Amino acid sequence: MEIFPLIDTSKGCGIGSNRYDGAALAMQYYYNNNISALFGPVCPDDLEITTGLSMAWNILQFNFWRDSNYDIDSNSIVQMSTSSASNIAANIVSVLNLLNWAKIGIVQCSDCYEASASLPSAFETIKRVLEERGIEVLITIECSKNNLTNIEQFATILKELNFRARIILPFFGNSLTSYTNFLRAFKKAGLAKNDYSIIITLAQYSLATPKPDTPWIVNGVVDQEILGWYDNVIVLMNDYYDMPIVQNYITTHGNMAIDKALVYIQFYEAIFLYNTFLKTAYNSTKNPQIYQNSTIIINSMRNQKIVGPFGQISLDGNNQRLGPFRTFVILTEKNGSIGFINITYTSTCGVGVKSFDKKCTALTADLINPNMDYVKTLPPDIPSCGFHSELCDQKGTIIIVVAVMGAVSIAITIFLCARKMKSGESASMPWAVASSTVRFIDENFKGSTEAKNRI
Repeated sequence: MEIFPLIDTSKGCGIGSNRYDGAALAMQYYYNNNISALFGPVCPDDLEITTGLSMAWNILQFNFWRDSNYDIDSNSIVQMSTSSASNIAANIVSVLNLLNWAKIGIVQCSDCYEASASLPSAFETIKRVLEERGIEVLITIECSKNNLTNIEQFATILKELNFRARIILPFFGNSLTSYTNFLRAFKKAGLAKNDYSIIITLAQYSLATPKPDTPWIVNGVVDQEILGWYDNVIVLMNDYYDMPIVQNYITTHGNMAIDKALVYIQFYEAIFLYNTFLKTAYNSTKNPQIYQNSTIIINSMRNQKIVGPFGQISLDGNNQRLGPFRTFVILTEKNGSIGFINITYTSTCGVGVKSFDKKCTALTADLINPNMDYVKTLPPDIPSCGFHSELCDQKGTIIIVVAVMGAVSIAITIFLCARKMKSGESASMPWAVASSTVRFIDENFKGSTEAKNRI
């Protein structure tokens, strides 16, 4: 079975009235050419419109560069990007679960990312997935590039974390250098590293060397002050693709920039995936019109792994691609980074994991070296006494105990007084003694008449 794609090279990411060219083109192809699958669009402005249309038309849509808020809800969207919000969140959750952290704070900077990066539009989806997976976001601090230019003011903003969160996820870009001023301000705010843990996520695949970048190395020499800012920071890095394969592709096709190369690579992977499962559906049904049945094709992809042209393609129960990130920790004692956590695939249906046919595909994490000293210094996600010492403040308990003891003492006193009064009433108030309570010791005694006769 062959695929004949429809392509319009005259359209791009338009501006102004042309911002929604992708959505218009999708409608044209659907109504004029009766398409059964849609690849893209790449442009951000018409992505959600096109996604909504493909859901209404019940056709397959492969998102291979950006993701929309509909992706994790739709049954007809296949997300192919390893930089998608769902994959970022899945990697973060695997690390948080391993380290027993369920409460976090987020510090995000939307304008710190390049225009080609998809992450700024994905913040809300990331937070939503985290919460669905049992992670509570205690605080979200919004900031901008301008905040990074004034360390004193930025430090004041970050002090709010002191009473709100201990595990911090900052989002300031896809290189370690872009986090330098955040870490400077973090230290300036007086937030002690032994009380906090910072998890940096570098979501965009990069060919830069060294990978990741090393901002603490200045003119070939380790700057201990800068390295100190990064000390104990955990880093998740998208290193999914095999670098020689990607470099060979780029060299073969004209030395394009890595972000542009990733568009083509993931687009090609999407076509490869579709073709693979379309052939499978045809071979099992022998129905030449099977391509029109999007339900059969997309359901056959769920929780599947195949070897693609650039490596493994693994989809979860909602057809969101999962790709494990490389995870390491930066330590001053090592003068740089060291491997920390290994993220792999699992079939366990954890909290919030989307299942299909009672099966799941998710990410899980394990410590590379459980005995390393750094593991023993990791803080809890909330202070032992709570953020406001509410877990150790016993004033309320003491007041309640004293009140209960006082009430019991008063009750006992009243009871004893009542008994004393009752025991002395026959001597002091004989007329108050009820006749029914009087008993004679001598049962043969007949009263005063018998007494006289005895005399």
